[in-house]
Amino acid sequence: MQKFFTFSFLFLFLSINIFSQGTPEFIDLGPGGAAKISNNGVYIVGNNYPAPAWIWSETSGKINLNDFNYSEAFGVSDAGVVAGRYVDSSLISPGGDPTMRAGFYQNGVWDSLPGYPGYPVLDDMSYTHAYGISGDGSIIVGMQWTPNWRAEACYWDASGIHLLGRTGGQSSRANDVATTGSGFRIVGWDGEASGPDRRAFYWDPAPHFMGGYDTTYPVGSCEGLNTDGSKIVGGSAGAPFVWTDATGM
Repeated sequence: MQKFFTFSFLFLFLSINIFSQGTPEFIDLGPGGAAKISNNGVYIVGNNYPAPAWIWSETSGKINLNDFNYSEAFGVSDAGVVAGRYVDSSLISPGGDPTMRAGFYQNGVWDSLPGYPGYPVLDDMSYTHAYGISGDGSIIVGMQWTPNWRAEACYWDASGIHLLGRTGGQSSRANDVATTGSGFRIVGWDGEASGPDRRAFYWDPAPHFMGGYDTTYPVGSCEGLNTDGSKIVGGSAGAPFVWTDATGM
């Protein structure tokens, strides 16, 4: 398949380390906030609410993804395919409004990602969300709202949408993905009915609870991972972490 909310109006600066010169270059990307950079470092995506989402590269500059419609960008592949949400005027909510839904942006247009069969639009903001995309663009991850008003982590590939479960009984969400030698690794969080509403999790696609700094209340979340999925980053109990299979958190 090649086929976000920050209310900041401060100027965003990207620091690029130019190794050949040994000095950093600061590039002003304009108003808004950046959400993600592609694995190859070529593209950056972000949001400037209430304006549309945007994508930036050194060659093309900053491009809005829909000049007249609300949109969000949270992930970008090495080829510049953007994962996020947009307003789908053909998908009408129970209140009669167009619905924000998960999709991907390429070649100047948004394309929709399918919702889970039988799961309805709850309202114009509660259907599907896309938060990350693999470097090769083959997998997009995010969450699907379920009929009981819980969110469930999910991923999309060429065959459609796949739910990842709600292991703790509350909501779950997938934030990022990397392809690996054996398949893929997805990172995010899963909430517990009798504990933290977010706990650090990864899926492959089986769920894996990663622990937390506070063993009595292991609150946490995974936000990203490196290109082969061997290192995961996030936060737990108010502190950042790097996680690997060998060392844990």
